[in-house]
Amino acid sequence: MPLEPWQFVIPQNPGLCWRLGTWLVVGGTGIFSRICLRTLKLRTSMSPHKSRWCPIASDITGRKRWHVYFFSLGKGVPIVRGDGVYQPGMDMCIEQLHKGEWVHIFAEGRINMTNEFLRLKWGVGRAIAESKVLPLVIPFWHVGMDEVLANYPPYIPKFGKKITMLIGKPLDFKETLSHLRDEGKSPMEIRKNLTDIIQVEFLLLKSKAEALHKARPSTSI
Repeated sequence: MPLEPWQFVIPQNPGLCWRLGTWLVVGGTGIFSRICLRTLKLRTSMSPHKSRWCPIASDITGRKRWHVYFFSLGKGVPIVRGDGVYQPGMDMCIEQLHKGEWVHIFAEGRINMTNEFLRLKWGVGRAIAESKVLPLVIPFWHVGMDEVLANYPPYIPKFGKKITMLIGKPLDFKETLSHLRDEGKSPMEIRKNLTDIIQVEFLLLKSKAEALHKARPSTSI
């Protein structure tokens, strides 16, 4: 189901008031995150221009107007799950990539309640293939976040929990894209191939991150 007009409020050319609102939301959440997660640097987490754009599920973040404005000011782009790779939210994410911006995609496409490995959505492949500025993809896998803030109510953050984040090698798709286009692959085949490459890297990161997490002392964050 397409978004209602009131659910997509991010301006193409944000004015002073919008930029100030973004600074307040990003800075406020950055301070709160710094309290919960000692791994974060405050000067980075409070800088909107260093913050990511991120596709977010409209059925969760777009139920009320104040939710819409809060997440939009925090550089969240509403996505309708099930509406495919061609929708306004994905178009906007690609526009940000055109500008060389950082777009953080949760490629599983939903909250992973069971910690199982889920097939990645092809929207990430479309974003890579159609960006005028080819993005450098940095995959990572984290373990333990659900111990800090559980996926079930009551949603109360916990302190002193162990978190492990494993960052993979950067993936440059320049040669891969050129090869796929030379072979005359369709847009659907291209985005599937790109997504599959990331999925293989994710599987490797998952097993390594889980092993590292298990081996680390529980008092280490």
